[in-house]
Amino acid sequence: MKPSLSPPPEIIKELGIAPTELGAVFAAGSFGSLTGVVAQGQLGDRLGRKTVMLAAFVLIGTMLLMIPFRLP
Repeated sequence: MKPSLSPPPEIIKELGIAPTELGAVFAAGSFGSLTGVVAQGQLGDRLGRKTVMLAAFVLIGTMLLMIPFRLP
């Protein structure tokens, strides 16, 4: 089985965007991860790694719990 680098057609159909536009979405996610890592590194040096990690876990957990209540 040959691996595919293109996104599944179901995602493209559901979102109603072109595959190239979906690539921009994934690139934006990678850029967001990069900036988050840099910011967490700086905060970790100032506030302590454990404090920053705990704050990140609480923030992510809160956002995950809010998913079912999102607006349509």
